[in-house]
Amino acid sequence: MSPHSTGARRCLLALGLAAGLASAAAAAPARWSYFGATGPDRWPALSNAYAICGNGQRQSPIDLGGATNRDVANPQTAYQASGATVVDNGHTVEVDVDGTNILTLDGVPYRLTELHFHSPSEHTINGNSFAVEVHLTHQGDNGAVAVIAVFIAGGSENPALSPILSVLPS
Repeated sequence: MSPHSTGARRCLLALGLAAGLASAAAAAPARWSYFGATGPDRWPALSNAYAICGNGQRQSPIDLGGATNRDVANPQTAYQASGATVVDNGHTVEVDVDGTNILTLDGVPYRLTELHFHSPSEHTINGNSFAVEVHLTHQGDNGAVAVIAVFIAGGSENPALSPILSVLPS
């Protein structure tokens, strides 16, 4: 099935773990983008902080078409209605989440700290992008990060996203 197939409610979940590593692009002050003169193929030249992007490791965007499966022992979510603040950080719209919303992976708890959006999707599957990719970013007590990525194909309105979409900056 193509990621662009009809069916508004179809989405593909990808679960990624970053072992306490913040992306170089997020940590450095230089401006970057996903396209053009500051796009991924130019990241290593934008700043010394992005040098790792030049060796093909730990760099977004990633094509997940060749990804291998990894079983995660009994992943669990304990999410609840929470307050949040919507922020346009210049690269994406970010929703900073209050409260204690927990993702547990391999017995380790990670607190949901924020979610943010990429349109079109940051990552691809076999070269195909999605209309939107949502990242639910969690952090463990030791600083480790766990991210749930949700690919969303275009379609009818999703009532679960309406409270967020209604306050997004234009």
